[in-house]
Amino acid sequence: MTTSLLMARITRFIGIRKSQLQTAAPSQRRETRQPNLKKLFVQVTDCPDPDMTGITLSCNTRETSAGGLRIVAGTCIPIGSRLDLWVNISSRPSKYFVTGEVRWVSPAAGDDYDMGIELDASAATDIEAWRALHA
Repeated sequence: MTTSLLMARITRFIGIRKSQLQTAAPSQRRETRQPNLKKLFVQVTDCPDPDMTGITLSCNTRETSAGGLRIVAGTCIPIGSRLDLWVNISSRPSKYFVTGEVRWVSPAAGDDYDMGIELDASAATDIEAWRALHA
């Protein structure tokens, strides 16, 4: 294939992709997300990579909602990993303790990773107070 023909096909593909993105359906998020930068600690309680089970990481939130968080960390935690999270909210004297599962991972700036965490409704956590904070 000649260079000009290849470039024409790439340009056409990019144009089609842009139009698809512009006409995409509205967000299907169930909850409103609040952008913020809060410190949290994450302990991996169960992981597809057994070497990661039991490690604790210091991370930051990027967004939070009643049902989840988007966090950024220097270590990639595999999808499907179960986590205990301690989130520090400055307006509350103690940390929120919640549990959840890594639902998605994507590269972020530098060597960091963005991860989506879906929270559980575990009885021994602060999930009700967390949900009330985001109501």
